[in-house]
Amino acid sequence: MKTPFACAHRGDSSRYRENTLEAIKSAINSGADVVEIDVRITADNQVVVLHDASLERLWGISELVKDKTWEEISKLGDLAVRIPLLSEILPLFIDTSSILMIDMEEADPADLSFQTVKNGPLDIKQIFWCGNLEGMKRIRTLSSEARIWMPWNVLGAPDPTEVERLSPEFINLHYSFVSQKRVEQFHGMGLKVAVWTVDDLATCLLYTS
Repeated sequence: MKTPFACAHRGDSSRYRENTLEAIKSAINSGADVVEIDVRITADNQVVVLHDASLERLWGISELVKDKTWEEISKLGDLAVRIPLLSEILPLFIDTSSILMIDMEEADPADLSFQTVKNGPLDIKQIFWCGNLEGMKRIRTLSSEARIWMPWNVLGAPDPTEVERLSPEFINLHYSFVSQKRVEQFHGMGLKVAVWTVDDLATCLLYTS
């Protein structure tokens, strides 16, 4: 049996503010196999590393990222706790064994994120792409080498033609959609299966009892 790999969600978010440089550095230094980050686009088309569409939860500002310029966003926080650019993240993974996972909740960041990666110093083979299905389709049109995780949180299997066109490395499921039969079905399609983690004891006991 293969050992599951450890994925640091939004960096080492248990010790540092999520998606910050400190969180990402700590995850890499702690030996995470995969370090997941989220991307958003600013009003002036800069790719920033942030999960939420709004600045409210983490920064107490009830405005959308897409309505703020990078100059405005860059002034939030300080050197240790701030919103970084995707271009600042890429060099952190050079000469490490950690894989960077770029997650996008919407399709909008796909083009600019890929261009940032293409113009950056990190080998595309050291990057996973996941999130919005339309965004993943866009990434595939931009690169035949991109390592894509296909989201699939519906009953039934995806159209084999769609799978062939997207050519994902993994299919990515919420745990509530997983069964042994479905895993075997996806393996039969040549896909690896990734499952969202169960983060509370009650749910874990429910699915393992």
